[in-house]
Formats: sequence, structure tokens, C-alpha cells
Amino acid sequence: MEVFNDFANEEHLNNTEDNKWKILVVDDNEAVHKATIFALKNFHYKNRGIELLRAFNNMGAKAHLESHPDIAVVLLDVVMDESGLKLIPVIKNNPETQNIQIILRTGEPEEAPEREVVEKYEINDYIAKSEATQNKLFTSITSSLRAFENLNIIEQQKNELKRVNSLLKEQNHDLSNTNKKQKAEIDEIKSKLLSKELEAKIGTNFIGVSKKITQVRDKAKNLARFDECVLVTGENGSGKEIIAHLIHYESNRKDEKFLAFNCTAIAESLIESVLFGYKKGAFTGAVKDHDGYFKSAENGTLFIDEIGEMDMNAQVKLLRAIEYSEIIPVGSNTAEKINVRIIAATNKDLLDQVKKGLFREDLYYRIATSVISIPPLRERTEDITPLVEHFANTFAEKYNILPPEVDEDAMNFLRRHPFPGNVRELKNMVYNAIMNSGGNSIGIDDFASATIHGDSIPNDNTMEAAIRQAKKSAILKAKSQSEKGKAEEICEILKISRANYYRYLKELDI
Repeated sequence: MEVFNDFANEEHLNNTEDNKWKILVVDDNEAVHKATIFALKNFHYKNRGIELLRAFNNMGAKAHLESHPDIAVVLLDVVMDESGLKLIPVIKNNPETQNIQIILRTGEPEEAPEREVVEKYEINDYIAKSEATQNKLFTSITSSLRAFENLNIIEQQKNELKRVNSLLKEQNHDLSNTNKKQKAEIDEIKSKLLSKELEAKIGTNFIGVSKKITQVRDKAKNLARFDECVLVTGENGSGKEIIAHLIHYESNRKDEKFLAFNCTAIAESLIESVLFGYKKGAFTGAVKDHDGYFKSAENGTLFIDEIGEMDMNAQVKLLRAIEYSEIIPVGSNTAEKINVRIIAATNKDLLDQVKKGLFREDLYYRIATSVISIPPLRERTEDITPLVEHFANTFAEKYNILPPEVDEDAMNFLRRHPFPGNVRELKNMVYNAIMNSGGNSIGIDDFASATIHGDSIPNDNTMEAAIRQAKKSAILKAKSQSEKGKAEEICEILKISRANYYRYLKELDI
């Protein structure tokens, strides 16, 4: 059907004139302007240089925004006569400028603490001037330009999808009755939109062509329609948070916040105050009321990672928050209503944790309304090639180099590797191999010094090397499966003696 023939594909949308990216620097310090000009004089992204616009206050910045609608990035100072933070809603609430990416720079972090700013404002990056380096600035601007470009692509594709739907209706084609080919084309357009949206929002998307990973993706999209809790399970590095993002951006909450909380990143004694917030005077150092993750994620999605590590007291409060849609901040006796969708994730067998008395059974059945299990990479080797290509292209784009080719011997080696660290490990291996190669192609030798959990990848095909790698992978996997990483637990999983275990640690340099 001809209405689809003009659909603007990604290649067409990425074609741009040979003009420069416009970056607006807003800072009241002339020295900062000069340093920025010097640092960025040789910066290029996708063969395009940059044009720096300068403003010394919010008023000057607003004038530039009105006269230069094609500004892509704003480097924004916080402490000026009028706080730079006031400029953020001006940019983000205007449909004409909402795609502009904001990099916040401050010489006084105490005036705008990073976590508070990131939770409250839609910014692409936060840089303390004391820690600013040319490399950090290059990386931040590259990421921001990529996001800006992807958001513009999304906008154009959404408009194209509206045009297609409108034409179908004009021609008396009810979408529910269109033929299979037309539906497939519409689904492909929607899939491209979601992929670009994920890439724009979180810097990546969910890559995979295998039947197993396609089923995971389809289930995530289906569950996004419902506002119930979802439990995502899988080994470390398998992509649990990306699945959570996918659910969020496919749901009705996609225009609201997505916040991620990792239970292992916070001390047990602080989990309740960080999750549920606290009132002034609740404890020493609580000098003012503080919203926790639940309140900060209001109307959006809260992703709770490593939920199997949450202590029992916090589990009780979490269960109440889910059951009654309300929280009680630390130091308060008053319940506060919340509207948040919960997606939890774990690399543990929670039912086994329930049997051992380490996880509440009632909480398990509340968060596991639906369960998505991500298969490990070693069980879906057909996904390795597209993942390698994706990581190679991402690395090349970041550093403005040509994407290297990976030869077949190296690819076959990767397909045989057990990947105890899953997709995260593969990504690190690819990045390391590109840096080792120093050229436009990657061979198996380039992976020789890429480390996996501290061990070198064998660059030969001897049985001895294969056995050594298998032993190491088994021990590392057992360590990750153990509750506390103690030797007796690991030996029980591996069915080996303590003496052999310690001998292997020394032999394998673990």
C-alpha cells in the first residue's frame, strides 16, 4: 500500500546539512567561557563541528533560545545572579525547545546537590567544575548530542505514524481490519520508535534476535499495558534494568519519571529513609524534610534492583506501600498516599529465599504478580553477533572512529565463551578488544588481554586452556549464587572440598 512508501527511515532522518551543532554556554564567569572555548575547539560529532553561543545570565540565554531554535545542548551554570536551575523548566516546558539537552555545571555542588537536582530536573548530565576534564566534557556532550538527535528522530517518526494512520482512515481503512502486511509495517514503525526512545532516554536499547529474547521483549511490552507489579529475574549483567525501562516507556507512565533504586548500594540502616523519606529531626543530620524514592517517582515507575538483598524490616514497609499505596516517612506517624508502579529485579531464587526465611512470602507473591525471566547469554548465542555490532558501533560513535570489523574466528570464540557476566561482560570485552586492536578489524588475539573477572581469555584452543576457563567460570558463578560469598556455601554448590577450593583459587589467580 503506497501510504507507507514515504515513511522516513532512520538513514534518511540522520542525513543533515554540513552545518555545526549549536551549543549554548550559560555562565557568569568569563574565565569559564574561555576555558570551554579552548576545550571544545577540536570537538566533532558525526563529522560536524560546533558553534558556541554565549550568555552570562538567564535573560541572555532566553534571547539565544528564541533566536536560535536549533540549539542542541545547553551548558548551564547553577550559581549566577539568578539561579540557572530556573532556566531548566523554561527550556523543557516549551515544545519548541524541549528536546534540548542540558548539562549542568557548578563550582558549588553544595548549592545544588547532584541527587536532588537529578531527581527534580530533566538534565542529561551533572558536572562539578572541580572534576571537569576535557575528556569528561567531550563524553558528556557526545551523549547529549546523541540524545538530542534521537529525540528529533522520534518526533519525526511519530508525526509520520500519525500521517499514516490519518491516510488509512481517509481511505476507509479501519486499523483493526487492515491486512497482515499493513499491520506488520505499522508494528515495525512502532518498534523503531520504542527502540529510539529507549536509546534517547537511557543510552541503549534491548538488542537480540533469538526466540528466547524475542519472547522476553514481547512479554515486557504486553505487561506494560497493566499497572501491576512485575518481577524481573536473571543473572548479573543480563539486562534486567533495560527490561524495566522497556516496560516503563511502553506504559501509560512513560512521560513520568523512572527511578532506579539498588538495595545493595545503601546500608541496611538507611534503606527505609532513602526509600520512604524522612521528616526533619527524625535522626541526627535530618535538618529538613526529605522525599524518598517513592515520593520522587510519583506517577512514574520505581525500579527496585537486587530486592532479594532487602532486610526484613524494610520488606514489611515495602509490602504496606504496595498493598495500600501509601508510605510513612521515617519520623512521621502520618501515612502519605503514593501513585507509583513497582518493578523489582533479582538474581536470586526468591522462593528458595522464602523457604530459608530470608524473604517474606507475602511480599514475594505481591511483587511477583507477573515474572519475566531473562535467559543468560550462553543460552542465546545467536544474540552475540548483533550485540557485538551494537557495542562496536556505540564505542566508535563515542570516540569518532570507524566501527571495526570482528573476524569470524573471534566471533566463534565469543559464541563458545560461557559469559558468567552476561551482556555486561560482552560489552567490556568488545570495548577492551577495540582498544587493543588499534586498527579497523578485531581478531581473536585482540581479546587475549581482555579480562573476564580478572582472568585472561585463552588465545589458544588447547584442552588445558578450555578446562582452566571452565573451572574459573564455575567458581565465579558459584560465588555469585552464594548468599554471603562464604567458602562453605561455594563448596556446597560446586560439590568440592575446601582444600580443592583454595587450591583452585591459587591456581586460577582468583
